[in-house]
Amino acid sequence: MNIVLIVAEHGYSFVNQAEALMKGLKQIGVNSSLVKVSGGHVDASQLQEARPDIVISVGDWHDYAPLVEAPMVAGFVVVPWVVADEASDLWIEQYNKLPLILVPSQHVKEQLTSNKVTDKLIEVLPEAVDDDLWKPWEEKRLVSFLELLSVQNEMIRADLPKRFDLMQARQEGVPIIFTTGGYATAKGAQEVMRALATLEEDLPWIYVIKTWPAIESLKYTQEELTLAEELGLADRMRYIIGEFSRDFMVGLMNACDMYASPSRHEGFGLPLVEAQMCGKPVVTVAGTATQETVRDGVTGFLATRDTSAKDMRADVSSLAGHLRELLTNTDRRAELGRQALKLARATYRPAAITRRLLNTLAKHKLP
Repeated sequence: MNIVLIVAEHGYSFVNQAEALMKGLKQIGVNSSLVKVSGGHVDASQLQEARPDIVISVGDWHDYAPLVEAPMVAGFVVVPWVVADEASDLWIEQYNKLPLILVPSQHVKEQLTSNKVTDKLIEVLPEAVDDDLWKPWEEKRLVSFLELLSVQNEMIRADLPKRFDLMQARQEGVPIIFTTGGYATAKGAQEVMRALATLEEDLPWIYVIKTWPAIESLKYTQEELTLAEELGLADRMRYIIGEFSRDFMVGLMNACDMYASPSRHEGFGLPLVEAQMCGKPVVTVAGTATQETVRDGVTGFLATRDTSAKDMRADVSSLAGHLRELLTNTDRRAELGRQALKLARATYRPAAITRRLLNTLAKHKLP
């Protein structure tokens, strides 16, 4: 079999999704290649040269024209692998004519079926996560990374909040909580902050947030910084804004003691799985796709939903209870981390997801 992956040009996460699957295909001996959409168009000559038996397109479900229609017009069998937040009815008729639609979670499947996409056409295929990249670091490498992030000038260290010296925090056993996303508000950072503000003042922790340097993201960052001042948390929070390598992101995940992301909306929750691949317990919220990737009480905790909120939000009291347990119980934290690593590797490594893909294609008699 020969598979070509087509990837939406506007999503860095889509590229990660496609590359991890392609790694799995190569691991089990399936020929594969990747084509990126450029300028809203797919280079048909690249497809013709590759001569795929099937094309799998990775992107948002609004990307029907370049990712599905264009390769179909060129004569290829196409299976989209899509997320569907804010789904519209623009392409429903076209999607219902396809032989198969892949989605990364049951949550996305329910979104599509609620928009009248035929249920029997949709199969859940979770995203793969590269376990050669996302894994626990040895102590020496982690120490070097923490030193890189820390301000360690002996002349000024005593005058700086502990958040500036993560190496010292680690040496003193201060737990580090981590959240990352395009903008942290969507990942529930404000709910995490409000929950932390309710905990005992003498309970040690540092909260690290990593975001992208986009205009919209910076606007929300200002909201969080203002909220931190209002809640009296500013000296215990560390904001990292920018575009960094994957190794740097793996370093941040390894530097933390727990990953917190009670997302307000989530089509899969890739960082939640990446955290578990690094042996970190995850605190999230029961809703969207998060409850499909985190096992409550086994690999982390699912806070309850705030039923008074108009949109999806974690209940601050529930969230605070789970954070307190992880912050105060190192044995519990370690056990959840061990289970998270074990189950994530078994479920989401590239070869495992690729086998699920091939079984799904066979079920639908494709290609």
